[in-house]
Amino acid sequence: MIEGKNVLRLLRSLLRSLRTFGHLLVVPHLDPELAGRSVGFVFLVKFFRVPVLAFRGFIEDKCLLRAGALTFSSMMSIVPVLALAFAMAKGFGLQGILEEFVYQNLEGQEEIADKLIEFSKAALENARGGLIAGFGILVLLWALISVLGNMEHAFNNIWGTRKHRAISRKFTDYVSIALIFPLVAGLQTTANALLVSDAVQKKFVHLGLVGAYMQSLLKLAPGVFLCIAVSFIYVYLPNTKVKLVSGLLGGTLGGTLWIMTQKLYLHFQIGVSRNSAIYGTLAALPLFLLWLHISWLLILFGAEITYAFQNVDAYRPVKFMPKISMRFRGLVALRAFHAIGKRFLAGERPYSREELARELLLPEAVLDSILASMVRQHLLIRVVNGAKGYLPARPLKQIRIKSVLDALNAEGRDVFTLREDEIMAELNRRVGAIEAHALAAKENEDFETLLEAEGVSEASSSPSSPLERSRFASHPPE
Repeated sequence: MIEGKNVLRLLRSLLRSLRTFGHLLVVPHLDPELAGRSVGFVFLVKFFRVPVLAFRGFIEDKCLLRAGALTFSSMMSIVPVLALAFAMAKGFGLQGILEEFVYQNLEGQEEIADKLIEFSKAALENARGGLIAGFGILVLLWALISVLGNMEHAFNNIWGTRKHRAISRKFTDYVSIALIFPLVAGLQTTANALLVSDAVQKKFVHLGLVGAYMQSLLKLAPGVFLCIAVSFIYVYLPNTKVKLVSGLLGGTLGGTLWIMTQKLYLHFQIGVSRNSAIYGTLAALPLFLLWLHISWLLILFGAEITYAFQNVDAYRPVKFMPKISMRFRGLVALRAFHAIGKRFLAGERPYSREELARELLLPEAVLDSILASMVRQHLLIRVVNGAKGYLPARPLKQIRIKSVLDALNAEGRDVFTLREDEIMAELNRRVGAIEAHALAAKENEDFETLLEAEGVSEASSSPSSPLERSRFASHPPE
């Protein structure tokens, strides 16, 4: 009987531990419960939290729908984009290598690859000749900007970035991205060519064990180049700061999944073609669309992995931003301004957005919205030279607690005009009286007094006037 109770107690304890573990996975913030746990437990929670958050974000960000939209846009743009790639590859003498790259990555879809190369070369010739040569080149560039712009929009949605690149930046950045792919194609095709070269294989045989090891590394090279290219897109394309480690993790996982899916797809298509030659021919285009759609799903999932890994300690879905209460936004703004003012008064290096997000245990996307509001309302300025970060826009003596709250409330415009009557006049009077009481309240101290009461003394090197600080700061807020 006693042993039975002990077993029951053990099972209950195990269930509690599993419930706690699951709670920490699906309620992803730096929970105080983790502070008392072992290093191994914390590592396991964070290790399993990343895929959980990625799957959650994949559903909440409607990646299935976005993958469909990207499939359509890439189908519409694939010929002109490939034509532009051939033009760039020809300039480097890599046209043949790019063709081989297309065939390798469309293995089992030779009919589609033939048509794509044929149409791309025809589009390039049409763009070069005749009176509309300049217009044709513009169409090719527009197609490139369109497909990469749709990718950027999808990635920005995952990262919660509302501001997109300007048109001028899109042109320069997207062309830079496009220049990478002929290089990747050349490296991947060269690695595959070396694998099937008789001379290289003979050298591997002569080298014995070392040769076998080198051959194994060479077999991995095409996949490694692909993962590096995908990682580059994850880091460079979103209009926000993505850490290299996060991009490499997402790119490695996304690229690996894509390679595995391509192998499975090849087996599936060969089976379809073997069962019916007629159906296999008719199914070429639908199967290509299916493969393209799955590819976009994997690319978006890799982006979710990148985001989840970078924000594993302080993750909240950015789509919940509108649900954040005004009171909470006010508290975040006050806490952020307090931290920024404290460093400023002590003459220390200003907080960057990333440092402040870690300090407040908030996702950067959530904090970015509030910091942007305070910049627009001239409470903060962004430092663009030297140690980048945020500084108070006015002397701390002039900024009170209510000043920060009023700045957030002042965001937006009074779009509509309410009916002016006695009720409205009375409500306006009462709101004004409440605000006057709040302004006169002794708790509504300025931040200099508040910080000095905490023992923070002003450093002699700290610039005291906005004019003196302006030489470090950006121009007025965007």
